[in-house]
Amino acid sequence: MHSTCKVTREMYYEFIFDKQVEKLLEAKLAQESAIGQAAFTRQLLELRNRIADIPDNRAVQIPFLIVVPTSVVPINRQMELLCSEDQRGSSLLDDGGLINQGVETNIQGLYLAVYVDDGALASAFATYDYGRTAAKNGRHSLTVEEGIAHIRHSWSILQNGALNLLGTRYLRRGQVPFLALGTQGPILDAMDEKSMGVTTSFNPSCADRLFNKPHDLT
Repeated sequence: MHSTCKVTREMYYEFIFDKQVEKLLEAKLAQESAIGQAAFTRQLLELRNRIADIPDNRAVQIPFLIVVPTSVVPINRQMELLCSEDQRGSSLLDDGGLINQGVETNIQGLYLAVYVDDGALASAFATYDYGRTAAKNGRHSLTVEEGIAHIRHSWSILQNGALNLLGTRYLRRGQVPFLALGTQGPILDAMDEKSMGVTTSFNPSCADRLFNKPHDLT
């Protein structure tokens, strides 16, 4: 008699979480982190417990992403550690000019971006209005760190077009960062917000963010 095993939501979410952890560790982000490898690992373990707080939603492709904020590993270094086969990430921006729009994203610890979508097609929607529209719908435009997590989880996502990261601003040039696929791999750059619909690009967002408790951040 064949036995059957029903895959529960909890099992599925734990599987997704563990696969994302594998990619983080393969990229050696724990060793690169400002908080140290032990604290990085402890935060992952604590964060794994938080996936039980995510309600079921079968309408989304990505229920959550593990996000590494720039305070833990700088953006430029995260881009350099993005690699797959013969492709490797790079950034054309200075970390010091990247400022996240949401105060809650300027944090010290790992967190989850919950219910991530690929976003509206920029050419079909005025990009500079999308952030406000997303907010009215209870969603948050992705930051640069969240965009990097998106690529780390779904490497092929940039084959469909660039990701406009409206949750961050590049204040050195008064522009919005985006991630696009270059000849050598993913590239982080920025452009004027009103010009983002010229080429094929998307405005990804998430429904919520789940953080570790303050005492778990060091």
